[in-house]
Order: sequence, then C-alpha cells, then structure tokens
Amino acid sequence: MMSILNRESKILEMIKEKTTGLFLSVFNVLINAIFLVVWIFIQYQLQQVMNYYQLAEIIGSSLLFGFQVIFAFFTFIGIFMGLLQDIILKYHRMKKRIEKEKKAKPP
Repeated sequence: MMSILNRESKILEMIKEKTTGLFLSVFNVLINAIFLVVWIFIQYQLQQVMNYYQLAEIIGSSLLFGFQVIFAFFTFIGIFMGLLQDIILKYHRMKKRIEKEKKAKPP
C-alpha cells in the first residue's frame, strides 16, 4: 500500500514538474509574441503619421529609417535575450536530469 502511494506521489510530482515547465515556456512564447505585435503596431502607426504629416520630406527619410532600425534592434535584442535565457535554462535542467539518472542507475 505504501509503495503504491509513494509511486503515485512520484508520478504526480513528475507531472507537476513537466506541466510547470510547459506553462512557463508557453508564457514566454506569448510574451515574446505580444512584444512583436506591439512593435509591428508601433511601426505601422509611425508610418501612418509620417505619411499624413509628410515627415519624410521635412526631416529626411534616411534619418527616420535610422531611428526605425535602432528601435527594431533594441526591440529584438530583448526578445533574443529572453529566448537565450530559456534555452540555457532548459539545457541546465536537461543536464541535471541526466546527472540524476546516471546516479540512480549505477553501471
């Protein structure tokens, strides 16, 4: 009876660990997607304002393009840093899991 309860608790713990990791991954993907949608929306609105007020002719299209490139660069840096952090975290978890299984199964 006790071994069945112990086995069930281990299974529940494993399921909880895997679902937590899955939810965190989905959450991170959603945050990155929202970030990109906001960036696209801002770029679209900026283009509409520039066309309406004819700012490209007044300020210069190369200067405005430069600001768009800088904004895009810093926007994507945040997203890529988050993705890199997720990849590193998953790598370390996988490494710990492999080491744990090696210790559990002696040769």
